[in-house]
Amino acid sequence: TDKPAITGSTGNWTNLGKLLNAGIAGVKEVDAGIVVSFHIDRGNAYATTKSWIDGAVKQGAIPQAFGESCYQTYQGDPNSIPNTLNGWTTTFTQLVANYDGSSAQRPKINFFAAEYGPMERQINDVLFNLSNKQGIGTFNWEPTTQGAWNAAVAADPPGTGSHALFNNRNGNTYSTRPDLALYDQMKLDYASRL
Repeated sequence: TDKPAITGSTGNWTNLGKLLNAGIAGVKEVDAGIVVSFHIDRGNAYATTKSWIDGAVKQGAIPQAFGESCYQTYQGDPNSIPNTLNGWTTTFTQLVANYDGSSAQRPKINFFAAEYGPMERQINDVLFNLSNKQGIGTFNWEPTTQGAWNAAVAADPPGTGSHALFNNRNGNTYSTRPDLALYDQMKLDYASRL
């Protein structure tokens, strides 16, 4: 008999759970110390993220960390830094409250921004200020590439330009862009967490 294909759709959590659990098992077989992480693109959509995590947990596919995309252009309000910041803060604060390790249905999960831009300082502040140290930081996806995800937005001061961290590649050498300087200060401010 033909077996139905196993897909990664949330329309069939039994199948998706099998895929996620197989991935977890494969990672742990290589090294049990590797942190298992999942990532979706809903940094400003708490209910969607909670539904996704709850579906995975019900299948026994429990990540140690969970990443969200947090681009102002896509998971925010390109016209308002305060609106964007409020959406991210609300989402991550509620996630930490719901996945605090208090029960099997509420396993402790740490959170990070898996990709973001612009608003580098703001998203790092959101993550590093979460309770119980459940915010573990950010990951800047494609820091050498300019695109819609890190372009200047309406809320930026005039003349801001791209929020890429590096550009003007010359062989293996890149030129730094102004936003890279933000990370020197963040390194100092978050030193106790590193």
